[in-house]
Amino acid sequence: MEMTISPLDNRYYQEMEELSIYFSEEAWIGHRVYVEVEYFEYLITLLKERGYIPKNEIIKTRKLIESILLNGNMKKECIQQVKDIEKTTKHDIKAIEYWLRQKYKELHPDSKNDYSEYIHLGLTSQDINSVAFSIQLKLTINNIIFPTLKNLVNKILTLSDKWKSIVFLAMTHEQPAVPTLLGKEMKVFVERLYYLAKKLERHQHLTKFGGAVGNLNAHYAAFPDIDWNEEMDIFCNKFGLKRWHYTTQISNYDDIGILSAILVSINTTLLDLSRDAWLYISRGIFSLKLDEGQVGSSTMPQKVNPINFENAEGNLQMANTLLQFFQTKLPVSRMQRDLTDSTTLRNYGSSLGYMLIAFKNIEKGLNKLNPNTEFIEKELNSHPEILAEPVQIIMRKYCLSDAYDLLKYVSQKKEVFETEEEFIKCVITSITKNYKNVKKEMLDEISKLSVKTYYGSVSNLLNF
Repeated sequence: MEMTISPLDNRYYQEMEELSIYFSEEAWIGHRVYVEVEYFEYLITLLKERGYIPKNEIIKTRKLIESILLNGNMKKECIQQVKDIEKTTKHDIKAIEYWLRQKYKELHPDSKNDYSEYIHLGLTSQDINSVAFSIQLKLTINNIIFPTLKNLVNKILTLSDKWKSIVFLAMTHEQPAVPTLLGKEMKVFVERLYYLAKKLERHQHLTKFGGAVGNLNAHYAAFPDIDWNEEMDIFCNKFGLKRWHYTTQISNYDDIGILSAILVSINTTLLDLSRDAWLYISRGIFSLKLDEGQVGSSTMPQKVNPINFENAEGNLQMANTLLQFFQTKLPVSRMQRDLTDSTTLRNYGSSLGYMLIAFKNIEKGLNKLNPNTEFIEKELNSHPEILAEPVQIIMRKYCLSDAYDLLKYVSQKKEVFETEEEFIKCVITSITKNYKNVKKEMLDEISKLSVKTYYGSVSNLLNF
């Protein structure tokens, strides 16, 4: 067992291992190297087109990146070489630049011109960091977070369709209120998550790429006839990123702030779902299917704990704590530059890790839910007083005054109504006693009321 501090790197690692290709230290170095080489190739190609570099000059830009990659990822020995240089430079991007220049010279031992000087030309470290991080974040959202969320929503949707005919007692303020459908209650979360997933899917990832203070000063000084603002736009678009045009030395991170807010909303909705599921289990609406050999409690054999929803709740709260911090911290800097942004950004993957663990645990929990139909029916039938709402509405339809107060008196009587028939009989007796010339059709409507059929037209809304 490795001596790691974070459970993300130990207990939960298998559940979020796929994130490591984007947010490990190795991935962070690899993505920045990738951006440096891509920029180098773009710059060389552009300067050849404009006549600054002879077109017949052989510059092996693709060979350069091929020499450092293995199966699309940066070779471990290459990463270590960069880290070794960083021990001297005390600057991670400068270490990458120096290392790439060494690799270039190895590929061009006989070159008359040292074009390795064009590596990182005119850039500040934030340019590379911003593009690399935006790529990482975009790929993670598109390839991991969004698909996992989509699968989870589809799982909830499947259950909502499966349970669409189960009528159960809805509570308000934890008190018996009116009947509803179990499928509809699940569809509430489908609709909420669908709305937020669309926002996530449409989110525009931006980046900063404008030189030391955002004005591309050095580029225009060296090559004034090139429209560098346009060229940098084109370069960033290669990665599916939109470039901020007005920045200081660092990105303003407003796009990441917006993204963080979307993720917080998604997590909050799933937190709501986890708590509702927990309460439904506690109340007896659901029982839990056990895995073979699973125990519920270390000392109480009768218990089956809703561990997946509890795990999800804790991890969603961990994720949101970080995301809310990123949302308010990243857009704030000291005029031109401070290193708090790079320090905090290194932790962004942790928030996504907690999210991923939670998503997977919710799905596991949902797979264990088994509606306790006997209990559901018994509980529903035990509260005929919930028909007080439709009774008083029907009375008001026929313009009977003080209908609410009458039903308040009847339904809040101290005695318990054993059946809905008993309750309806008591209601009709009270109506005929307190009102004159009561219409038969009104009494017929009241008599037909049942807790098993009083759930509105929600069934027509289930084809979301």
